[in-house]
Amino acid sequence: MAIRWSFFSFDWVVYQRIERLVKQAKVSGNFDSLEFDGIQEALETVSDDATPEETANAIITDICGVGEPVIFESGLSDMILRMRRERNGVESAEILGELMSSSPGIQDWYAVDNGMVGVLTIRQTQALASSFIAFRQSWVPPSPPHGLGALKRHFASSENPEEILPDLMDLVEAATSRGEGIGVMREG
Repeated sequence: MAIRWSFFSFDWVVYQRIERLVKQAKVSGNFDSLEFDGIQEALETVSDDATPEETANAIITDICGVGEPVIFESGLSDMILRMRRERNGVESAEILGELMSSSPGIQDWYAVDNGMVGVLTIRQTQALASSFIAFRQSWVPPSPPHGLGALKRHFASSENPEEILPDLMDLVEAATSRGEGIGVMREG
């Protein structure tokens, strides 16, 4: 089964406001006592058999996640490996690889295998944005397919990750301009 990765802006100000409350609810096992904007909608997305960690993770993701995510259905790890070989791509690849595999910003009390698995701080997001600026100067995005390639793409189940990379770069730039971090969710 392919792993789906969703990147999104993460509001650290909101996180700091709700972190203690969600942690207390996780420890007590009583999430119904939480009272802040968006909590009821967040709780409705959680399955009845979710663990306390999964519930806390879903709440934090729903409440602190901002805007539309950039979704990679498949091929993200391979794309990051290719980025490492590109001129000015090493730093961006390192930050993305760490975000996906080292669980930065994730506390033990809401750590999960599937769900939000990493969050960059505002400073780390700024570093990623700067590395993307350098990377964009030498990176040549793939040209749109034509002929049989366009027909094949029409029937393909997922997009080429290099075609989605500019959307991720734009997301990081926008998050930086708003003073937000970047979160990543793993599914699959």
